Amino acid sequence: MRNKLPALALCLLATPVLFASSVPSMPQPSTGMNPQAEAIRFFNDGLRYRDRAWKAQKELATSQDPAQRQKLSEVVRKSFEADARSQRAAINHNRDMFQAHTELGYALRNTGNYDEALKAYDTALQIMPNYGEAIEYRAEAYLGLNRIDDAKTSYLKLYNGGAKDLAKQLGDAMQKWVTNRKADPGGVAATSIDDFAKWLSQRSEIAGTASAGSSWR
Repeated sequence: MRNKLPALALCLLATPVLFASSVPSMPQPSTGMNPQAEAIRFFNDGLRYRDRAWKAQKELATSQDPAQRQKLSEVVRKSFEADARSQRAAINHNRDMFQAHTELGYALRNTGNYDEALKAYDTALQIMPNYGEAIEYRAEAYLGLNRIDDAKTSYLKLYNGGAKDLAKQLGDAMQKWVTNRKADPGGVAATSIDDFAKWLSQRSEIAGTASAGSSWR
């Protein structure tokens, strides 16, 4: 699910990243800024690569031409790889930048590197334990690894913590997981898929009827 991290503001001017070709460039070299400003610059560079990946994904969803689809798939992959490089550069300048750790996890997850993505999310949550975006992103990585119990725990934490929009995003990702696994179990037992689908249906019903401030159990 696309959960958009905002760009971070700088208190000084920085040269914007321009996309002159379909292949993302390497992170820009140091400009002599202080480490905090450099971290923000690299973080924002990464978000531009992520946005480029999102644009290509949107085009990919509607394209029917095999050659165009291959080209767009490459743009998506290379853009997320560039995003990951930029976020690592940001972290090198500010290891406590939980937003960069979170976005690094997102970029890694979108290149299929789930284990490293989880490490990035865990680091973000060590720095900022209740950061909702990292909780939701990490839960989607759990789904990618078929760790549905961990994903359910994350859902309840978001919902009970008041992050209802993020909980809904995760619920949508869970429903997509159920649909995909029913078509291709991928090693998951049919009973586990059915049980998770029932749990998700119950929680969706509760979300539609629950009063403000109530919790899911």
